Amino acid sequence: TAPLFAPGEFGDIFLTADHEHSHPALGTSLNADDVAQEIAQACLQQGLQILVDVVLGRVATDAKLAASAPNWFGPVAPSGQRVDPRSSLRGGDAAYARFDDSAIAQQLAGWWIERLTRLIRAGVAGFGCEDPQLVPPIIWRQVIAAIRQSFPDCRFLAWTPGLDWPDIAGLRGVGFDAAFSSTAWWDGRASWFVEEHELLRGIGSVIGCPEAPFGSRLSRRPETFAGHRLPYRHMLLRAAATGDGLMVPMGFEFAADRDMDRRGGTPDDLAGAKANCSSGVVADIRDANALAHQLAEIG
Repeated sequence: TAPLFAPGEFGDIFLTADHEHSHPALGTSLNADDVAQEIAQACLQQGLQILVDVVLGRVATDAKLAASAPNWFGPVAPSGQRVDPRSSLRGGDAAYARFDDSAIAQQLAGWWIERLTRLIRAGVAGFGCEDPQLVPPIIWRQVIAAIRQSFPDCRFLAWTPGLDWPDIAGLRGVGFDAAFSSTAWWDGRASWFVEEHELLRGIGSVIGCPEAPFGSRLSRRPETFAGHRLPYRHMLLRAAATGDGLMVPMGFEFAADRDMDRRGGTPDDLAGAKANCSSGVVADIRDANALAHQLAEIG
């Protein structure tokens, strides 16, 4: 799931304003930890675990954390820490963590270790780490190692599509369990995909996406004919065959034609553009998961 925290005034779900309160779209007065616990318990009943996206590198400009510790943040990303153009964090409404200052970096690391620990105690099994290049590898290593001392099974996944090769290489050996490939953006021919894959293998497992999260829906591509499930099956099997697992964006299973919105959305946004192919897409997801399991056993 995207971050459960309350966003800033512009509504970007990846730019948090309050790390204690839950997102208002959840429709509850419970704090973020209690919401995480409720979701974790619901997942457990279905044999699932919850992983939550977190953003260590920046917050909303009106964030309570930035107001309480203004020296921790600056208006621009520290030198050399480029923002991924494919990221869900595009925009200028952010305050960037000052990891370039060693003393501040240690304070930020301590703050995040405590915050993530509370989420894990609430039942969160791991974290998707957005824009990991905004955090120095030495800090990632410190945060992940500290968490694993108490919670050895906690998983950390790095969102890596669009990062420069040096940024990806810098994530090796810091403790990440997995990284994400650029399957959804690949034309099926360009050799850069193989180069990227080799880099990602140095981090951990490689996870593929059949559709770009927060990108243009597959249903709106010219090559996707109305009611035709073949492009969905193709992208699912491509992701499964070239990686170790799948991350299927919400709404893909319904052949949704509305793009995911960084400001959230409603259940109606998941309505299938082609209801007659939705059931087939669900079956294709099942087949892709089975293929991923088979390949994992071979490997």
